Amino acid sequence: MHRMLTVALLTSMITAVQTAVSEYTQYKLTVFAATDCPVAGRTARTLSVNLSALRKRDVKILIVFPNANETKASVTKWLKDHGLSGVGYSLSSEDAKNLKVRTTPTTILHRGNTVVFTGKLTERDDTEKSGRFYPILAVDGIRNRKAYIRSTSVTGCPLRLATVVIPTQSNSESTPASSSPTTWNGGINTIFERTCLPCHTGTGVGPIKLADYSDIYGMATKIQALVNRRTMPPWQAEDIGKFHDDPSLSFIDMQRLDLWFKRGMPIGGKSPSTIQFKELAKSQWHLGQPTAVISMDMPYVTPSVGKDHYRCFVFKNITDRDRWMNAIAFQPGAVQSVHHVSAFIDMSGAARKMDDADSEIGYTNPTPGNGPGFKDYYVIGGWTPGHKPRKLPLQSGIPIPKGADLVVEVHYHLTGKQESDITATGLYFTDDPVDKRYRVGDVGTYNINIKANDPKGTAEASAVINSNVSLHSITPHLHLLGRTMKVTAELPNGQMITIINISRWDFRWQPSYRFLTPLVLPRGTRIDIVASYDNTSSNIDNPHKPPRDIIWGEGTDEEMCSVFFGYTDNDEHLGANKR
Repeated sequence: MHRMLTVALLTSMITAVQTAVSEYTQYKLTVFAATDCPVAGRTARTLSVNLSALRKRDVKILIVFPNANETKASVTKWLKDHGLSGVGYSLSSEDAKNLKVRTTPTTILHRGNTVVFTGKLTERDDTEKSGRFYPILAVDGIRNRKAYIRSTSVTGCPLRLATVVIPTQSNSESTPASSSPTTWNGGINTIFERTCLPCHTGTGVGPIKLADYSDIYGMATKIQALVNRRTMPPWQAEDIGKFHDDPSLSFIDMQRLDLWFKRGMPIGGKSPSTIQFKELAKSQWHLGQPTAVISMDMPYVTPSVGKDHYRCFVFKNITDRDRWMNAIAFQPGAVQSVHHVSAFIDMSGAARKMDDADSEIGYTNPTPGNGPGFKDYYVIGGWTPGHKPRKLPLQSGIPIPKGADLVVEVHYHLTGKQESDITATGLYFTDDPVDKRYRVGDVGTYNINIKANDPKGTAEASAVINSNVSLHSITPHLHLLGRTMKVTAELPNGQMITIINISRWDFRWQPSYRFLTPLVLPRGTRIDIVASYDNTSSNIDNPHKPPRDIIWGEGTDEEMCSVFFGYTDNDEHLGANKR
């Protein structure tokens, strides 16, 4: 009897140990990724941070790269760049097909043959403090017999599992002719050329290549969704045909694309014509060689993850004599990471002090997207993706004084791995007579008070113009709670003009809108601004969780309501190079 109890007890203890061990060793974590998906890149960093915790729980990890364009070389480089060199990987698409995965970075956690979690890895993918790491919560929840989140939605990039086979076009009457505006060869290709390039060339800031028919055919579902939501192309102004470099889709373009997709993306011929787009080499400049090219002596290396990074770089004494500048251009170095660039002139020495106080190259901007972090400066130009440099209006210029310091703010969107950047600035000086100074003025308000949980907060600002001016550009500015902005002008005769109307504000895209034809406004014109804000938890960009009352402030977790105008004074006549 005693022996039977001992055997029974020993058997029970062995079973308990096996059960405890099996609770971990049965788990397999499969992460579906893509080397050209930015969301997968940012998620990869959070996976790297949690590797030891997963291995401690004996969770087997496999990263699957199912897209047809992946190669062993591209995958191993991606894994190394994101701190995942020792993790097993596969280039097979079978698991994605069998598990019906449609999007990267989808994560599936198995316990034996049972799926116990599916969705995204983390609560957030844009910071080292990524919140809940769902696979670990699932393993611990099962082990401790506690409730856990079993699934989440995944936002990312659609899979492209097979090499795109271009559909054969028959010569039947049902096949649209090549001249039809709803075929690729009949003009759909030019829509993509105008709206998707140069960002989505495969080497530009757009991470997904959309440079030919096969690229677009493989991304059709995602493209349709983004176009229908008006998320892409990223152009916020509703005023179509009013500004340079406008990539937005007209109502007719939207109808043509919708019909084209519904008809199965017909080619309109035996083979699709290529998109005619010529990308400039890195050493080339749109306006020709600048008078001066200014860049860092060594690369700036970005963090791998975190919030968007705004870094200011200071270049001292950029000219040994007073000059007029009539154009500025930029060449981003880390094209996948550089989101926008702004340039300022500092004569106060403030930028030098901030630079000297920072141990790295440049300094982190305390007022990101709102000047270089001090008050005595003026703006001389900027760049956003798709923004082509242009010369200032004839016989106008921006003064660059002798001994001036140039401050270049670079907005980096972090990719999940460190990026090495040397962004170059090209200055074009002129010795031709300058009759008008190109100026930047602003209209705004400090009177901002947006209550917590208010989905329809507002702010307004007005100003009266005291001279006859020509507006050449307009740059609206709100922060993360901003939703809409409308800027109007009331002329002295009572006529109302809409200068710009933005119905879908996005803090990440803040271009300077440059008028095709200067907008002439007489003395006495009143400028009015009306902006709206969403200070609720449903606003995914809200920096405060839970929401709190917000007032004016330069930080991105506060709010602003400003508009900057590039203009010339029609009554000003400086004479040849007089300042």
